Amino acid sequence: MSTDHRANLSLLFPPPSIAPFSQLSAVNWPGATAESTEALLEVLKDNHERWHVFFTKKKYHSHVAHRSLAMYALGVEGSVIKNMYANDSVYLKEAFDSPGEITEHNFVDHLGDDRYYTGYLHFFTYYVLHKGVGITLEEFIFSRKYNISSDAPTLSNAPLPASSKQKKAPAVEILQHLEQEYEARNSEEIKKEEPHMLSRFLSGLIHPFIHTAHGIEFGLPGLVVEGLAQAAVTEDQCTPLLPKLLFESESESQFASGLNIDTDKESFTLHSSLNEVRLVDPTSNAKPVAMKVLSSDGREPQNNEAKINSTEGEKRGHALTILQRILSSSTIVPPKGLKDEREIFVWTISNHGEAIASIVSKWNPDTNTSSGTRKAIEEIVWVACLVYGVGGWTGRDKVNGVFNADFYLVHLVTSSLFLPALLFPLPPSSRRAFLLGYLSTSMVWYTARGKPNLDIHGFFSSSPLSSQEDEAPNRWIPLFTPSITHSEEHVLKAVRALAHWGGLYGTKPRGFLCEVEEVEFDGKEAVDGTLFVRVAELTVMRMARDGKGRRLFGDMLGFYE
Repeated sequence: MSTDHRANLSLLFPPPSIAPFSQLSAVNWPGATAESTEALLEVLKDNHERWHVFFTKKKYHSHVAHRSLAMYALGVEGSVIKNMYANDSVYLKEAFDSPGEITEHNFVDHLGDDRYYTGYLHFFTYYVLHKGVGITLEEFIFSRKYNISSDAPTLSNAPLPASSKQKKAPAVEILQHLEQEYEARNSEEIKKEEPHMLSRFLSGLIHPFIHTAHGIEFGLPGLVVEGLAQAAVTEDQCTPLLPKLLFESESESQFASGLNIDTDKESFTLHSSLNEVRLVDPTSNAKPVAMKVLSSDGREPQNNEAKINSTEGEKRGHALTILQRILSSSTIVPPKGLKDEREIFVWTISNHGEAIASIVSKWNPDTNTSSGTRKAIEEIVWVACLVYGVGGWTGRDKVNGVFNADFYLVHLVTSSLFLPALLFPLPPSSRRAFLLGYLSTSMVWYTARGKPNLDIHGFFSSSPLSSQEDEAPNRWIPLFTPSITHSEEHVLKAVRALAHWGGLYGTKPRGFLCEVEEVEFDGKEAVDGTLFVRVAELTVMRMARDGKGRRLFGDMLGFYE
């Protein structure tokens, strides 16, 4: 089933789309040129062929594609994109051949085993180029078959092929401590009868979703392929957060059925590079057929859109209310005495996963309509930015007294930027499954990192960090230049996400949440749209140079008592 990667690189990495993917998608800055486009594609193709997705035995993720695309979206010159790629890739692990080929018959056998990353990369390359991105996503991430069905093809009783020798990763002194006393898990231990692909998509600090959604937003099938392969070799840590009922609406798979909805001029479709890229067997007389997908972002769905969980008249709840219930719970408590981040997350899932999922299930977002989906995304954005920003400010005394820029919680902010790209093309049932799983995962991380208190009134009454009106009338402008070339890739990603949400929601006045009936959240009367620029300024200040040089990562201490 494998296909020649090199021959397909131009199909996997066409010139990226620079048009906004949806009404909620980040708008690219001016500055992209033919030269920067060529540089970006050179970097993405090299990364695709040269590097493994993980660079430690702890499965730390490569972010080189993410920074490259963020810089491109901000109009950064091609030479800078290539230079930062060279800097960011010095610690990556070289790609290597998998011990065996991945096919539909043995797909389940090697899930969670990162030795098979290249095998899954080849598998999804074939599937995306022959079936299309939409069908591939719906089949392998949201279908019953690849989540809770034990009928998924498996050859687990067959002998495994002999392992090939892995190429050694470049030696980087600063990462050596990450390898010490950490043994790779036995591949037999991570086999499951049920594939749990959505769980894998949300595990690994949400990185498989982040990577895949980059591909959708920028119209790059190659990034989608990499993200799906990454999901396949990620452990299924989030399974307790995903009730099986979420996968019961198999008939909703409009990707697979080829149903096209909202055919008017304002309808939403995938980027043409994703929508139409399709290979056919060269020996066949068949012609490529564009993939038709569910459209929904331009306007409300038409009458022929299949609806799920019709709950007119029922309370929808609010994501901030869910956050308040988690925060106020005396039984959902952070772990104690654990230092390894994987152990912390797994402990929290094991001890509180079902309770958190039960609380999140009270949130009932309207995924049948585009307006309901937009509202759900906005709710999650406020949750993510309050948890990371106000939580980091409230818990600042645990680090330097300015801001606790938690490395793990910042992923709630950076990942939120890509919710529109993934959600709007999906059918209602898949949107719902992802939203509930995503919010549950976010709440687990919030708990796992120490469940920081949120001093809402203190945060919003504090003085802004910037007071350079003469030098920079716009508070955002000074934040981007140091972020673009910062040694820590997440700084730019965080600032870009915060700036985008600030552009959409920055005009919200103090007390606007009091007008939202469903919101039950302590301090809601003090929240306003300055949240985003305040958090961005705190992040850049905390991650800036100090007497000890630039920081490699964000803060790792958490918020534990």
